[in-house]
Formats: sequence, structure tokens, C-alpha cells
Amino acid sequence: MQDTPVVVRIKPATPQTQLATSEVARYIYLRAGQVPVIVDQPPSGGAQIVLGLDKALGPESFAIKTVGPITRITGGEPVGLLYGVYRYAELLGVRFYLHGDVIPDERLTKLSVVNDTGKPLFERRGFNPWGGHAEGLDAWNAYAWKSVVAQMVKMRMNTVLVHAYAWEASLWTGKPEDVNPDGTVKNAGPSYFFTTAKGTPWGVGSSKTGNYRMGASRLFETDDWGSQVMAGLANTGRPEDSVAWRS
Repeated sequence: MQDTPVVVRIKPATPQTQLATSEVARYIYLRAGQVPVIVDQPPSGGAQIVLGLDKALGPESFAIKTVGPITRITGGEPVGLLYGVYRYAELLGVRFYLHGDVIPDERLTKLSVVNDTGKPLFERRGFNPWGGHAEGLDAWNAYAWKSVVAQMVKMRMNTVLVHAYAWEASLWTGKPEDVNPDGTVKNAGPSYFFTTAKGTPWGVGSSKTGNYRMGASRLFETDDWGSQVMAGLANTGRPEDSVAWRS
């Protein structure tokens, strides 16, 4: 690209519009190889990405339109603008998945000409992870949760519904008289997070990660790998350490 792109941000900014500004600049760099200049006022010429808000578009909605060298990304409110930025990244060739972004190797020689709009078909859009097994959220640490939530926003999702059975640590079941006035509970059954030493009710047997073959054992720092909250507790042999007790 001959001209360095310019991103015109919104003032005053909100956390969502600030993120929208930095994200559109980042994806332009990843696709075109140039670091955009971020300004408060539109310049007199050159390639520009102008961010804006228009309540007429509605909540979580956006419009993207290119006229000459100027592409305007407008949101019905800050979240809609952020969704519009991620849609623009998709139109530049970026693909978003739960595990991360996919960026094409070939660089763009010019930014895309766009005329696109978007609005949600459903109020709630998200996914339903399960706990209590090797493929579920029990093994996610704080970094994994942040990564998943960040990718959800890029795919215009806004809801996480956690599937849980009674023995899983994300759910408590009991009688009304088991609940104290402050919301804490008097009685609770045992619950647990998945670890490789415990196995699952779904047919996954317990196994030491040190016995994994073909170098897979090197991926795990302990034999009883699992949720960080279970670190050092799974193989003690004591009942109170083989489960996470709630009281």
C-alpha cells in the first residue's frame, strides 16, 4: 500500500470504542503490513477508516460503507461499533474461531471496498460448554477463559451458558432450608473438577499424563493434570482432597 491508512477514533471514548480503534488498526496492520495512524480529526485526504455512532442503527448493529478512500464503520452504540470492526476484519480476509484468529499469509495491496450492514437475529448468542470431562471447561484456567471470551466478541456472541450436573463445581442443588440468609449454604454434596487422575463418568479412565506416548507426556507439568484449583489435591488419597467441597 502506498498511503499509510488513518483511523479516526471517537471522542469521548468508551472502553468499547477504544478497543474498536485499536482492533481495526491491528487487523489492518496484520493484513496490509502497515501500522495505521490514529487521529482525532479526519485528514484532508488519503485512506481513512472513520469510526462513528448512530443510534438509528439500533443496539448491537453496525454499518460499513466505503466512498472513495474513506470507509466509515458506524455502530448503533459502542458494542455495535466493535462488532462492525470485527466484521470489517472478516471482509479483509480474517477468520475468527474459538481457538484463535486465522490470518491469510498474502498481504493486501489495498483495503477492501465495503458496503455491508449487520444486526443480531437473536438477543442472546453464544455457546454451551460442559464441565466434568476432559473436553470441557473444567481444565480452563483464567487465561483460557479470557481467550474464549475475547474470541466470542469477535464472533458477535454475548452469552455463555454453562452445562452442569449436580456433582460439578459450577452447580449447587439442595433444599431451601439448606441456604443461609446471606446466600451461603449449610449443606452441600461433594463436587469436583476434572483431572486426568480422576477420569470421568463418560467413559474416560484415569491415567497419568507421564504415561502418554509419542511425546505427549511433555505437554503436561503433572501426572494429575487438570484445573488449577485442583493442583496438588488429586492424588493424596484423602477423600477431602479428591473432591472440591463446598460449604
